[in-house]
Amino acid sequence: VKNFYIFRQLCETQDDKLIKDVLKEPRERTILRTWPVPTPHDFWCLGRCIGFSECIWELGFTFRHLQGEHLVMLCEGIKSVEDCRGRIKTFNISLNELDIEGLSHIFDLPPLFLSKVEFINLRGNHLNVLPIPKHGFHNFTS
Repeated sequence: VKNFYIFRQLCETQDDKLIKDVLKEPRERTILRTWPVPTPHDFWCLGRCIGFSECIWELGFTFRHLQGEHLVMLCEGIKSVEDCRGRIKTFNISLNELDIEGLSHIFDLPPLFLSKVEFINLRGNHLNVLPIPKHGFHNFTS
């Protein structure tokens, strides 16, 4: 997927059953090199779709001019789904304009959700001090 249009459209239907039906196939979905640069609202829609899906997601947002607000909205979208089923396997957010405040929202996700993340790449962001997540990651680079 290279565009957030499908996720925005799914959320705008306000039909949770439709989102579940469209994303029910438990397969890997990869989002890389999106264009145009997604808005924070796009990230909320993606988070909601991840929460309703039964998919394994690989997210790659290297050098996409993301800021903390994007991650806040992604996490809020995921947490807006009561029975979150999706799983983020890979989360590459290197070379962005993220700070520790924005990144801290990732670690506020439910422990069961976080425990399934296998790889997160934070290289090249504006980090001074990085808290070590309680729930851990199998492969964590910064």
